[in-house]
Amino acid sequence: MKIIMKITGSALLLAILFATYSCKEAKPAQKDTDSDVQVAEPMEKTEDSEISLVNVLEFKDKNMQDSFQHYTHIKTALTNGDETEAKLGAEMLMQNTKDEALQISLTKIIEAAEISAQREAFAELGLQLEESIKENLSSGTLYKQFCPMALNDKGAFWFSEVKEIRNPYFGDKMLKCGSVVETIN
Repeated sequence: MKIIMKITGSALLLAILFATYSCKEAKPAQKDTDSDVQVAEPMEKTEDSEISLVNVLEFKDKNMQDSFQHYTHIKTALTNGDETEAKLGAEMLMQNTKDEALQISLTKIIEAAEISAQREAFAELGLQLEESIKENLSSGTLYKQFCPMALNDKGAFWFSEVKEIRNPYFGDKMLKCGSVVETIN
């Protein structure tokens, strides 16, 4: 009888393990009914997913730290196709700078009637910020990324704190179009 119970218990354990690890969808954490412990279900790793450590960027200058945060806000908004958020990010960066060339590019983003015009001004913004970004980065890693098809095949770059490509010039149309052309430490 003990042997049958051990075999049945082992079979049940194997069935549970098989069901747990063969599931193709990630499941939310479930509560264990015998205790108040949260149990997280295993997630399947996809081919293009990467395990990445948190990349904390720090700049020598507090103003540059804030400026890069606003730059990232604009980049993310353009990646998501959100004209309103891009304008908001540009307005915040405008309040953070006295540089006339930056103000001209930011005004173009704020006043643009179409997202394509915002994206063109964003390319100018990246060119204007590049030297300051490189000179003031004190820790962390930045990636200069490039899309050859941006701006009617003229090409354009952007800066990202993650290596994975998220193209602000095409958004969801060609989200992964581009490559890392420089790593800045």
